[in-house]
Amino acid sequence: SSIESSSSSYSRSKYPMEQWILLLIIAISTTLATTPKIPIRTIYEQPIKKLPLSKHQLTLNNHFNKIVALPDTSQINAHKKDTIAMNQQYDAISAVMSIDGTQVMGRSSGSYVSFNFDWHPNNVPGWDHNASIMVCDLSNPMLIEFATRMAPAHIRVGGSNGDQVIYDVKGNSCKDYPKTPPEFCLSMNRWKEIVNFAKSTGNYLIFGLNAMSGRNGNNTAPLNFVNHEELFQYSVDHKLDIHGFELGNELPWVPLKVMAADFIKLRLLINKYWKLPKLRPLIIGPDMNPDAKYWQEWLPLVLDSINATTYHNYVMRGDNPHIPALMLTPWYFNEGPIQIEGVVESWKDLAQNKGIELWAGEIAACWHSGQKDVTNRFEGSLWYVDALAARVTTNTSVFCRQVTLGGYYELLDRSTPDYYPNPDAFISILFKEIMGTVAFNTSLSGIYPKLRHWAQCGTKSGIVALLINIDKVSYNISIPDMKSGDSRIYTLSAQSLDSKIMRLNGTPLIPVNGLLPKFKPDSLPKGSSSVLVEPLTINFVEIDQNNDLCEYALESQ
Repeated sequence: SSIESSSSSYSRSKYPMEQWILLLIIAISTTLATTPKIPIRTIYEQPIKKLPLSKHQLTLNNHFNKIVALPDTSQINAHKKDTIAMNQQYDAISAVMSIDGTQVMGRSSGSYVSFNFDWHPNNVPGWDHNASIMVCDLSNPMLIEFATRMAPAHIRVGGSNGDQVIYDVKGNSCKDYPKTPPEFCLSMNRWKEIVNFAKSTGNYLIFGLNAMSGRNGNNTAPLNFVNHEELFQYSVDHKLDIHGFELGNELPWVPLKVMAADFIKLRLLINKYWKLPKLRPLIIGPDMNPDAKYWQEWLPLVLDSINATTYHNYVMRGDNPHIPALMLTPWYFNEGPIQIEGVVESWKDLAQNKGIELWAGEIAACWHSGQKDVTNRFEGSLWYVDALAARVTTNTSVFCRQVTLGGYYELLDRSTPDYYPNPDAFISILFKEIMGTVAFNTSLSGIYPKLRHWAQCGTKSGIVALLINIDKVSYNISIPDMKSGDSRIYTLSAQSLDSKIMRLNGTPLIPVNGLLPKFKPDSLPKGSSSVLVEPLTINFVEIDQNNDLCEYALESQ
């Protein structure tokens, strides 16, 4: 992901003006918090003029029956309360969750939950301990275990520094490119290690190609593919299995038509070096932050050259001090899907009927490497699991989580010798193992903004309801579909939001003898039709019903 902020018109974050005003108010109120005359809450409770809601905002608000508002920033520390203590303060609220198995909201793929590696060297804050794909330990047992449990997934190697990487096919330490730092000179031994890591763990390698070094400092010049062709020829000669190539990472300063011409040239080269169509790597692009205008102009130019179009999706910059207060709010959860609505509509209008897939090439709760002790803790997991479910409803086929190692949003802890799994590693695996590829419409019998609700076909049988409680109260949720079949529940929780230890049905999830634990649900009483959803918990409910609807939905894909 890009460490640097972009000054271009295609900016990383496209908030409505009201949200910028609100964030400015938050910043001012923080400065004035020591002045008794203007307490934060007083400022924050002033009436706010609402802007017209977009189509996707209306869809989300109808789905969750809510009006989105930012929270009181004085409650930052309240987020760290023990979840059990919070539960004791309130009685459970009763509601009914309905699942409409006849209304498909979206579809994904069997390799939906995927993960990224980046190039940032040790001197970048948050990327020490050899997190870069150039030097990370691909033989680490926990990394292999995690990747194997995730298979089949897409392993994406990309990020901003990928546009500095030179492929040392000649074996002369990139001397033909004297400006290339050693940390961005990719040897062919390392290239083979990367390719073989993906293949040996049962995953698909997606590799981001350098789209800048071949322009000789002129952003408007066509890309020189000489070094790329050397890599292609080497890969073909050594029968290396590359599933797909991307070209460039967040490059709005390269004119749109120039990038489109480069993708067309890339397609010609892929066809040239991989003679058999079934062996040809996919081409995926443009790896940009959401901007509907860009997609509307770019897609028609490359429809015959790409296999998937990919967006990057983050909510806020990771060093924003207000993220702990904003993270567990309906606004924060909804903002990502709202940002991509124009891209999704452009894809539907221009590319979906051409067989081109929609991918999330980079996605995390916040960019600029995430936020320490938030996006690598249980608090971030509440956002992550909701994001996974939400993007299925947009027909996103592949969700490439940023990132496996590095920053403060990493799935595995790079600072530990055994790459100890963070909570989101368990979210990734569990979602993959039990959530299928078809999402259905759901509704609640009331207005509960902080109770997130989703439903998808299960990978085993029936339907899986997903209930995420970001509230401080419990909910007693009745699900009519549960009455006539067997049901099981996976409840994920933690002692506190900043905990690195996630619990499954009360039992800590920890590796045993270097292996990640298997996920075992608790059976619900036969005939039971309700579940207790406690504060700050994630609940997957497997329901052995509606098998015919799921079979029909899958057959009609």
